[in-house]
Amino acid sequence: MGVKIGNSHTDDFNLSVTDFSITSPEVQTYSVQIPGRNGLLDLTEVNGAIRYNNRTIKITCSHQDRTAYDYHDCSNQLLKKYHGKRRDIIFDSEKDYYYSGRLFVTANKENQVHSTYIITADCEPYAYEVQDRGEAWIWDSFNFRTGIIYQRDYCNISLDGTRAFIITHNGQMPVIPVFELVSGNVSVRYNNVSYELSQGNNTIDEIIITQNDIVTFIGSGTVTVHYRGGKL
Repeated sequence: MGVKIGNSHTDDFNLSVTDFSITSPEVQTYSVQIPGRNGLLDLTEVNGAIRYNNRTIKITCSHQDRTAYDYHDCSNQLLKKYHGKRRDIIFDSEKDYYYSGRLFVTANKENQVHSTYIITADCEPYAYEVQDRGEAWIWDSFNFRTGIIYQRDYCNISLDGTRAFIITHNGQMPVIPVFELVSGNVSVRYNNVSYELSQGNNTIDEIIITQNDIVTFIGSGTVTVHYRGGKL
């Protein structure tokens, strides 16, 4: 098993991934003490969704380098490519999701023939779907064991009048979709409030999808709905 980091893969450096760990993101809890009340008042979810701190990913790799020259060459390449940089991380065992964070590289020459490289990443709490719902389906990254094929077509939705549209959601990361007005004059209604779409991409902060939900398109034209789901 290997890992794609940014536009490179551990195989490109002849690295063997010997171990990795992905911590769970810490929950941002908020409690207050009220005089005369037993226990603390938990306000963690007072504003809706639970919030999380960053998570840590640690990837340990082994490299065969029989000379000090090989060691310095590999370590210099990794430091130049990754150290301090922000990159997306995709594990070969989970190709349909990516993690995003800032990387730090440490290197150690273990003996005459092996070196150990540890790539640590301070990542955002959610892993994001590689597949944008508004783009053509990517089979190369699809996990046939755990992946979900979304039957609804989010790309180039043809409209003429009023149409209810279901946006599917996995119930984890809240998502603000982007409505791309390809052509025509269209508005979108959500929670009984209508928003006029302008040509190109439209982000409407009031439309937050937290479960399977319905938006209604009104007008004539073509719209694409873009968004990536996420999971812990």
